[in-house]
Amino acid sequence: MNRVALLPRHGMTMPAFGYSDDERFARVFRATWKRLPLHVRRALLRHWRTPCSITTLLRQPVIEVLPFLSRVDDPCAVGVCRQEGYEFQFRSDAVNAMPDDALAVLIAHELCHGYFFSVQHPDRTGDEFEEDMVRETLGAWDFDEETIDEWYCAHPPLIAELAEASTAAKEPNR
Repeated sequence: MNRVALLPRHGMTMPAFGYSDDERFARVFRATWKRLPLHVRRALLRHWRTPCSITTLLRQPVIEVLPFLSRVDDPCAVGVCRQEGYEFQFRSDAVNAMPDDALAVLIAHELCHGYFFSVQHPDRTGDEFEEDMVRETLGAWDFDEETIDEWYCAHPPLIAELAEASTAAKEPNR
């Protein structure tokens, strides 16, 4: 399987499944990474180099751009961080449709969840309160969540298609 370099200096790659422009995603990921505060990047790298109970062999996160997010209840979700901050998935149809600035905010948003895992943030609850904390933190990191909100509002047909496709994929006889 082909892989694309995300952070070459750290040996971090992602699988090139071809559901999106993987090189573009990697370029935006790298640019987003450079915008994160240094202490955040260091905390994430330290976290990823320490195997967790779920992924004992991994020394880097699993980052994938896929047609569907697995184990996600929200059919309109376009990104997810899970496995204690070791796994990140992004919806390919949304990644393909988003301009670079919106994609950067989406990547930063999910990395922020990973950061909360890495520092064992007390507000990491997996609910709306955590989402509010992520939004607040992104603002402090100079990422504007309004960019994503505006993109969502400007693309209601695509969002409806995302929800429909997610629902159809979960139905056993389709």
